[in-house]
Amino acid sequence: MSLRFVRLSFSRPTAALSAVLFLVWQLAQFAHAAPVQPVYGGPIPTRNQRGYNLLFLSFEPEAPDVLPAGQRDLALQLDIANNFLIPAVPSGASAVQEDNETQRLTFSLHWGLGHGTEAALFVPVMWRDGGFMDPVINLWHHLWGMSQSYDSTLSRTQVGDFHSVLLDRRPDGTDIVNVGNAFGLCDISATMKQCLIENPSFAAALRLGLKLPTGNPDELLGSGGTDVGADVDMRQNLGRDVSLYFNWSHSWLGKDPAIATARTWWEQGIVAIEYRANRKDSYVLQSDWNSLAVVTGNPWADRQQRTATFGYRRTVNDRLRYNVSFTENGDVFNHSTPWLFEIGPDFTVSFSMSWLR
Repeated sequence: MSLRFVRLSFSRPTAALSAVLFLVWQLAQFAHAAPVQPVYGGPIPTRNQRGYNLLFLSFEPEAPDVLPAGQRDLALQLDIANNFLIPAVPSGASAVQEDNETQRLTFSLHWGLGHGTEAALFVPVMWRDGGFMDPVINLWHHLWGMSQSYDSTLSRTQVGDFHSVLLDRRPDGTDIVNVGNAFGLCDISATMKQCLIENPSFAAALRLGLKLPTGNPDELLGSGGTDVGADVDMRQNLGRDVSLYFNWSHSWLGKDPAIATARTWWEQGIVAIEYRANRKDSYVLQSDWNSLAVVTGNPWADRQQRTATFGYRRTVNDRLRYNVSFTENGDVFNHSTPWLFEIGPDFTVSFSMSWLR
């Protein structure tokens, strides 16, 4: 894949190393932190993990609440996504093959700046490989009575396990994308959030985001461009124990002119409902969607990009909490409910832990 790296005033390795060292220093500070008031609630911090979606500026699902001045929240999140998308190729369409697994580890830091403002930094590292979940998903589909993936003309058992392919081939045989295994730092991003409205029943905030091209675009660990965007977060309390969340964002993408299939902008959104069973346990159901960032030219692959997530959140104490979740695409209901989930990885499991100071 031909991608040209965007030149900045600092080198890619220097920017990446600085961000990693900053987070390591922050982690050391947390070891001596005093107890703080915990922050509760919000959507599960994961999105559609399809390979092309990971290349561009993506606002992590968040509540509109901001940390008090001086308070910090350090988090580690692991998303493991199994992609299986090998749709039919109508006349004049592109051949698409997305058969791989990604393990994406994200280090993040949120920092309360005071006056209703919060800054955040996100540093992701990713492995793309054959993975380990193929046999597990075969069993999962068998339990659901699914003899094949509806994203593929062949069943998983016919294709085989542990492949690592990301391919977009034009009708004339030209490969727009053709990559296999990869490992390394992805593009680093930062956001600034300002609380706009906050009362007992409703809250809203505005976020601005920036993504820098620190990942290797030749291995599809980054887009090779700088992205900027804006996001609106809202929360409506429906009762003492139930809250509804909504995020919507629009991002302008640093498109390389050599990539005819990449767009210059995209939109993302989530709707989530959270039930707080008690002071420590809560459950979240959410659906996320995004417009296409890369148009493959295959009508099935270019359908609505949407997944649904069920998550569990545990507040261990006043400083530590974690989230566990799994995400499905439209296969689970034979793509009969596109308003809930449609195109995305076959299966994603996510785990995150965060420490407040």
